[in-house]
Amino acid sequence: MSNFNKIIKTTPITDDYDISNTVLGLGINGKVVECKDKKRGTKRALKVLHDSVKARREIMHSICVAVRHLHDSSIAHRDIKPENLLYSSMEPNAVLKLTDFGFAKETSTAADTLQTPCYTPYYVAPEVLGPEKYDKSCDIWSLGVVMYILLCGQYTQVPQTPLYTNTLLREGGDTWPDDFYNRR
Repeated sequence: MSNFNKIIKTTPITDDYDISNTVLGLGINGKVVECKDKKRGTKRALKVLHDSVKARREIMHSICVAVRHLHDSSIAHRDIKPENLLYSSMEPNAVLKLTDFGFAKETSTAADTLQTPCYTPYYVAPEVLGPEKYDKSCDIWSLGVVMYILLCGQYTQVPQTPLYTNTLLREGGDTWPDDFYNRR
């Protein structure tokens, strides 16, 4: 059911790109710098990751603390994803911030139930796509997807549309090549 092919790069990235020191932005676990494709001359953005088990653990801990604070305050975020995680500065001790509360909703009373399907396809919990009401625990699914990405370096599934996402979640997921879990 997967509609993508992976190309495994076997040469250094510097063979194909000139990497500048121009920082375009900061995200979780690294900065984004400008680079230029040597063949085509087009500019690209390159995420520079400083990977370690400790870094991944600290990132997940920071996200979980933020979500716990929201849930203790009776707020569902409903859009937890790496793009909504930003560091407060470029310093090594910068604080990781959960941002973009456009889909967030307060759920302090029984009348504040969640039933509007607000989500980003890669990170949506199955209950959000159904006809029934759901609760702030939908954020926990999104946390799991973010953790999977941190551990494996890729999405669990690659949905093309919300309907495709709905089908994947309702029918038990995508199919993967036999050697999927041996790639790294």
